[in-house]
Amino acid sequence: MIKRPASRRSDLIHMVGMLHSHHRNTHVDCFAPSGLPVNGFFSLLFYTESSTVTSSDEAYLWADNATATTYTPNLAYQWNSKKLTNTMQHVGTGSYQATLSGLTTTGGTVLATGYGSGPERCKVAQWYHATSGLAVNVACFHADGSPADTQFTLSFMSNVLIGGASAWADQPYAQSYTPSQTYQYSSTGSTVTIGRTSLGTYNVSLPSQPPYNKTAAFVTAYGTTPDYCNVGSWVPSNSNQYDTVININCYDRSGSPTDSFYTVQYMTDRPPYLFAKTDISCGSRTVTVSTGNGAGTCTKNTTNGKDDSATCNDGAGNWAVANCSDNNGSGGCRGSSGSGECGIHN
Repeated sequence: MIKRPASRRSDLIHMVGMLHSHHRNTHVDCFAPSGLPVNGFFSLLFYTESSTVTSSDEAYLWADNATATTYTPNLAYQWNSKKLTNTMQHVGTGSYQATLSGLTTTGGTVLATGYGSGPERCKVAQWYHATSGLAVNVACFHADGSPADTQFTLSFMSNVLIGGASAWADQPYAQSYTPSQTYQYSSTGSTVTIGRTSLGTYNVSLPSQPPYNKTAAFVTAYGTTPDYCNVGSWVPSNSNQYDTVININCYDRSGSPTDSFYTVQYMTDRPPYLFAKTDISCGSRTVTVSTGNGAGTCTKNTTNGKDDSATCNDGAGNWAVANCSDNNGSGGCRGSSGSGECGIHN
């Protein structure tokens, strides 16, 4: 199997393959926006059958026929958690629809990558429920931005089975936002947020996700235009060393920065950081305090069976305090220090 990115800077190489294989060699070709070969960074994902539980909604395929009107992709390089067969339709030049049979989950995330030795790019155009399963539309382009018939790989995950997070970045012009809760997931149970730092540049924040070894980040642009997106880096958060921030860069067909929709996925086989934290209920408000790290303890005080106050402290200068008597009895944050955190939820 040969997989390749088709743009400058760090890109996704997205492989799917047979379960019973002892090793796999991967040939990678990288291209500048002009379509000329270029040396570049990349992330590589090899995805093979991930679960024997048919209650999950996961699938992948290699779309190995670029021009057939309808066909069944190579059975050796496709998988469906419902034990059904994925199919493919060629809708028009550079436009395809995959049917992931039997999948019913609302949400999840999709990755798509062009396949072959040329500079064609592919992206996710849409995914939605159809009569026979999940329909995924894919759009592929030549380097000049015109539609291109090409092979590609595609995967759908309703969660990150080995740990991590995913999201559909659905507000490309917002300075700071929480992407659709339906289309985001984190193995830590935390909320993914996104910030736009400049034209075509975004920071995806993943609370409690390990930022170091045995981690990888992937992105696929979303929509019907020839824009594409790359992972610039993934690093510890400046505000909390136990969180991960993925830097995303998006470009138009010429390689100039542009705002874009995209899907992003983060994977790790490392356990999440478990914060020392607790909640108190103050009327209609819930106040959460935490040390912001995996150390320390939290205590909660009650009066007549009702929450009164809470304190978290690791003994190293990282603490937070909340009290229900603050803000005229509606509850509030008394203070915090270091990585200590306090948050109010109405």
